[in-house]
Amino acid sequence: MFSLRKPSLRRVAVAVALLSLAALQLDFGRAAEAQLPATGLLDLSVETISTDVSDPTIVEVADDGTIVFVERRGAVNLIGPDGAQVEAGVIPVSANQCADCPTEDFALEEGGLHGLLLYPDFSAAGGKLLAYYSVPGSLGTAPVTPLHPDAGGDPTEEGIFRLSRFTVTGTTLDLSSEEILLENATEWYECCHYGGDIEWLADGTVVLSTGDDTNPHESNGFSPHDANEGRDGFNAMRTSQNPADRRGKILRIDVDDLDEDGSLVPADNPHVDDAAYDPYVYAMGFRSNYRIDVDPESQAIIVGNVGPDAQRPDAARGPEGHDEVEVVPAGGGTNHGWPMCIGEAEPYVQYDAFGADNPGEPFDCSGTVPAQIHYTYHPDLSFPIMAHGVTRTAIAGPVYRYDGDGEHAFPEAYQGQFLMLEFSRNSMVTVPFDAETATLDTSAMLPGALGSLTGPIDATIGPDGAVYVANYGAGFYNAAGGSIARIVPGGPLDGVLPTDAGADTDATAPIALAAAALLVLLFPTRSRELI
Repeated sequence: MFSLRKPSLRRVAVAVALLSLAALQLDFGRAAEAQLPATGLLDLSVETISTDVSDPTIVEVADDGTIVFVERRGAVNLIGPDGAQVEAGVIPVSANQCADCPTEDFALEEGGLHGLLLYPDFSAAGGKLLAYYSVPGSLGTAPVTPLHPDAGGDPTEEGIFRLSRFTVTGTTLDLSSEEILLENATEWYECCHYGGDIEWLADGTVVLSTGDDTNPHESNGFSPHDANEGRDGFNAMRTSQNPADRRGKILRIDVDDLDEDGSLVPADNPHVDDAAYDPYVYAMGFRSNYRIDVDPESQAIIVGNVGPDAQRPDAARGPEGHDEVEVVPAGGGTNHGWPMCIGEAEPYVQYDAFGADNPGEPFDCSGTVPAQIHYTYHPDLSFPIMAHGVTRTAIAGPVYRYDGDGEHAFPEAYQGQFLMLEFSRNSMVTVPFDAETATLDTSAMLPGALGSLTGPIDATIGPDGAVYVANYGAGFYNAAGGSIARIVPGGPLDGVLPTDAGADTDATAPIALAAAALLVLLFPTRSRELI
């Protein structure tokens, strides 16, 4: 959503200066363009599979090639190996502009079906799947776990996000097969950030991302930590930094090992012996960790974390907004800082009476884990590849590790590359991921050079070696231009050509930096708040 403002003369002057600087560097850029590596990197194209979609949020591909994708308003769709598409069923959800939403008890601003995970033996004949969705009519019925009273919030104003298991028989989703596995409280009258990605770990447990469930719109784009009475929905400290709460976290769940007490807590979760923690907590301190992925080799979790909207830093408030890519090492137990810290563990300023002109001391960020990639609205020389747009929504795609012989296997140079999607910028970036150290080599980030990505919101590797993408489309609700597509090797390069993989910037980086600066200076924006 854009917030256009009249440009000041000073902004125009600075932007013109940046464009002039870019022009001086054009010759350098053209020289660099001639030094392309012969690795095959970026020699990719996008093939559209289906445009018969409406706000798709997740795509999964079974081992036999069956594609399963879900839509925000609850539809579960199958595309068989023969290419035939069918709607298997609709999980009733609470969502903005959903069908049959008679009251506000049913319509939830960012609600819907946001998580999907297939069981390994899923096929065209059916199988089991996991889904994470907002439950219609659940206002006032939020789960009260043993530690929930410590998490704050008014239960009468909270509903439910639910993790359930369903069975698909043939091409039909059996709603009566639902097994409720886990429920989380959801603030009903304030928005945003519910998370919802589900991924397998190698041991058969799953990890689930849950956002901070906090309204970001009354803290001027900085840290929302309003502790005043009645302001629970504006205080992410009550969720992300509260070990007793399941929001703003990565949760680890043993979905196939129900204890006698109804618990699905893995015995080796990092905080099971600490009475201060909800035992499902695997990692904490996240804002909008909408999409995550697990590196098959290291079992580290890579997190796309969408950040706040501040256009520039403020000494009385803290850093400007960053989007982040963060890494949770195998075993978990990490704290990633939100809403105390952001970026390279930069602290926000504490307010005793939020909203008043009385800044206190900065938060203590010691012990929190810095983001490995972090970028703002503004051109950033630390991450120049990311400076090609003025909105930002970091989405974690997969780490490309494929050992099959499928017809769409990527070139060897892609092995071990993290494929980062940018929902707002309709793009992809590749970053080498070191499984031994669980770190991203950000010095070797390359632009994805792909067209035909429109709101890429999820991606997965198929049995044929292709990367399947859910394109949400352009917009927030009932978006236009959505699709299910796949990225395959070959085809013309239709984007920016890279320089040598070790170079600091690409051939058009000066122009990209200046253009981004011009747009931000003239028309400050905010990130897309769908997720």
